[in-house]
Amino acid sequence: MLYDISMAIHPGMSVYKNKAEKKPELTVRQDFSQSSTYESSLHLDLHTGTHIDAPLHMLQGGARIESIPLARLLTPCKVFDLTQAKDKITAADLQGIGITPGDFVLLKTRNSWAEEFDPEFVYLDQSGAAFLAAQKISGVGIDALGIERAQPEHETHKLLFQAEVIILEGLRLKDVPEGRYMLFALPLKLQGVEAAPVRAVLMPSNSGRHLESQGVSHSSQKNTPRMPPRTTNITLRRKKARIEAATPPATAEVVLLVEERIPGTIRALRAPKGMNCKKRLKKGGKFTFPSRTMGSIRGI
Repeated sequence: MLYDISMAIHPGMSVYKNKAEKKPELTVRQDFSQSSTYESSLHLDLHTGTHIDAPLHMLQGGARIESIPLARLLTPCKVFDLTQAKDKITAADLQGIGITPGDFVLLKTRNSWAEEFDPEFVYLDQSGAAFLAAQKISGVGIDALGIERAQPEHETHKLLFQAEVIILEGLRLKDVPEGRYMLFALPLKLQGVEAAPVRAVLMPSNSGRHLESQGVSHSSQKNTPRMPPRTTNITLRRKKARIEAATPPATAEVVLLVEERIPGTIRALRAPKGMNCKKRLKKGGKFTFPSRTMGSIRGI
């Protein structure tokens, strides 16, 4: 199952502060009444819809969009339900809910239910940005067209950029339960600019567990247990597959599910010391490896 958490691009879409210059313009350049093909052009502000901000957006001389490694945008993430926040997300809202170093955090708020631009949208305030920066997270996304509001000095953006935190704006999280997912948020391959449109998608983690099943509630956020380890399922097809390290490496597992009748053994490269790298394969087999395992696996 996939969750498409991107805004649809069309001329009537919601844009930041309802600015006319941020409305996308779609023009049909030719159609079948005058040609054998149908072609259109698009004029789009880079901060319209779901998009990624690069540091250059707020920091003079800051890094441009092409500086962001794609690997940081194909990543495990955590969605947190903060719909109880009425005005802003503060450090107090974020403490004790399970945010750890290296996380990519998505903030779900009442914004996801708004079809029109709301000038009083829920935003991340300076204290919340400082908290996330101190936690050394990898990235943060929010279901608003801006991660800050009414900040003349742009403190939220600057605190995050200075901590090398990726900022993803314009998400649609209404239908996404709180929990652990894989995030796919690749920007257009633009160069030399401060932002880029993104088609953002979430895939539930293979553990299939959500924070609610772990007893997490925002009425009692303090001393909340950390989310369960992530499990990576790999299906062996055509005698070959690949293991990527799971996160967090100390506790997660890598599980191989064999769906085809492939006789032989499998070999895991760069396996932890002492691990038996050879296992017999059979249809329906299930093998568990430590999460530090990486490399190729194949039937022989």
